[in-house]
Amino acid sequence: MQALDSKVFEALHRTVGEIDSLDEIEVGLSSSLVWKVVPKHASSFALKSFPLSHSLERLTEVHTFQQRMGSIDQVPKLIPWSLEDLLGSKPLLFKAADSWWELSTWHDGMPIGFDRFGIEQIGQVISILNRMHSLSKSWVVNRIVSPGIRERTEQLIAFKANSIRVDRDVAQVSEAEPKEILRGIVEHGRNRFDRLITSLQSSMEPHSCIWICRDVQREHLLFKDQLLRGFIDFGASRIDAPILDLVRFLSTSVPTSNRDLWFEAWSLYMKGDQKNLTEPRGIPFERFLILAEASLFLSGLYWCNQLAQPEKYSKPSEVIRQRIHLILAQLDGFLVN
Repeated sequence: MQALDSKVFEALHRTVGEIDSLDEIEVGLSSSLVWKVVPKHASSFALKSFPLSHSLERLTEVHTFQQRMGSIDQVPKLIPWSLEDLLGSKPLLFKAADSWWELSTWHDGMPIGFDRFGIEQIGQVISILNRMHSLSKSWVVNRIVSPGIRERTEQLIAFKANSIRVDRDVAQVSEAEPKEILRGIVEHGRNRFDRLITSLQSSMEPHSCIWICRDVQREHLLFKDQLLRGFIDFGASRIDAPILDLVRFLSTSVPTSNRDLWFEAWSLYMKGDQKNLTEPRGIPFERFLILAEASLFLSGLYWCNQLAQPEKYSKPSEVIRQRIHLILAQLDGFLVN
């Protein structure tokens, strides 16, 4: 647990008034720090830190976005202001102690366990996604290639081109377990990357992109009494293809082996997508699965590299191992269907 810097506390006090309690919250693999702030005379808030360099880049995007809409506030908001209409959250931003700090409404609730999502809970998440994407349709950027799909394609091509170096890197991992699971991730990619690259390249035609969350994962969806109460962490937000929000959600929440549930979720999203938006922004289901597989594979490589270099990453190795084993299981699900 880390004490909150006095300069941050002073800025926080000026914003919310007298504070009753302030508790740091465990946030899994997030690189940010989070506190629950309980003021004496107001509802609770979540306080989250962002590295200054990371947030400045994002803040520039948000400013540009707001200027286009003619809606600059004195205190910039870190997520699209329209999301306040969805869940009553009004995030604010201030700078203190060499970081940006986001202050937003505290949402009661807990994430649902992996593979515990039924179609009712999936429907609630997709309803929020479709409403969020519909609100963003006024700010659409037309006829561009999705940055996320382009990046995934480029990373897969680079992986294929550097296959020998990747093998050498794996061989240099000293611990047996990280080496074994990293080898499993690498072999999955080696056996599949031609198919993945070809399919992704066919998805790179210019189309409409909007402001999306990009990190709609299970840990960021808070449920209470079977109802979605909170949708948190917009730290990765940017202009991109809206289908990537659905890819991220299903990849971290629903077993890939349950292909019927994936298809039902994709169909539900596409119905709302075509109803709410001026033009369809989804992709065929088979191509959607390829996009999910490529995303999981690249995510697995990233976490394996973190596990193989513990001196460069501060999160507990056991937490990272759990994440990687889940990714491996999800990748295996693509092989049996």
